Amino acid sequence: MNQLKGKFATCLRDVFHDPVKNCELFWKNEIRANLLIAKTMLAATGVILICWVLNSLGILEISRRYAIPSFLVGSVTFSIPAIISIVLHGEKRWIKYMLLAASTVVLAFMDSILTYNTPLLIIFPVIFSCRYYSGTITVR
Repeated sequence: MNQLKGKFATCLRDVFHDPVKNCELFWKNEIRANLLIAKTMLAATGVILICWVLNSLGILEISRRYAIPSFLVGSVTFSIPAIISIVLHGEKRWIKYMLLAASTVVLAFMDSILTYNTPLLIIFPVIFSCRYYSGTITVR
């Protein structure tokens, strides 16, 4: 029984142990990647808001039925994790997962609602994940 407890404790320690923080170079890269992705998501929020204005002016032809939920969900879901990341200076381990999850959810939502051009956007979470230099994040 003690052997089982030892394995469980080792497993828990490995889950909560952060090998990235042990190597300062990788940790600094992760912080920079978090901040870069957060700034990119804020810029994407700006692009979403510009598209909303252009759609309201009649320059873009997207049905209001689809445009309003897409623009609202996209701007909120992109901006909140980005602001959290910037406020925390990108120094928490879970920020990268939050940013990648938010970008994937927004782009999947837009892909399901908007036209045939949006599947091209799904490449952005993959590009974001490549910035972390981690095979487990990019591939899995």
